[in-house]
Amino acid sequence: MRIFSLLAGPFFYLLLGASPGADTAAALLDNYAILDREAIETAAPAELSAEASVFESIGIGIALSIAQCESVEFCFLALEQSEIQELIDLLAYRIETLDARRRAGGSEGLDGILGAYVGQRDNYTGYLEKLRRLRAAGRAESIESDLNFFADEELVDDEGLGAAESPES
Repeated sequence: MRIFSLLAGPFFYLLLGASPGADTAAALLDNYAILDREAIETAAPAELSAEASVFESIGIGIALSIAQCESVEFCFLALEQSEIQELIDLLAYRIETLDARRRAGGSEGLDGILGAYVGQRDNYTGYLEKLRRLRAAGRAESIESDLNFFADEELVDDEGLGAAESPES
């Protein structure tokens, strides 16, 4: 069982070396997903390897976003520290679970996948630290906080008002 599938548009296709299309979209939905906790405990190495590729692709996107922010004086990110922490927690659970499976001797071929998860967790931890430094230095802000700029301070109900009564006049 999968908790969500990733289909993030043209950039994601490029990362995977694919071109957008109906067949590709179906393949992505079937093959590029993050597994839920129960599935991790029994997933075949091929499924885990595919998931590790998804984590790698997500990490590339995060790294590119952070690198772009590092190259300018100020930027807005569509990325929250809590989101990166959630990914780190997902990877930590996978590491613990696969290590237990490997020690129990019930699954072959988990060493490489375990190493990939450990490397990705370390990368994500580095991304989180870079994001914290950018935010602490005042060089990055969440896009969500910028959306408040567009919020109306006070809404005026101009329904039914004639031209002479409109708030602009």
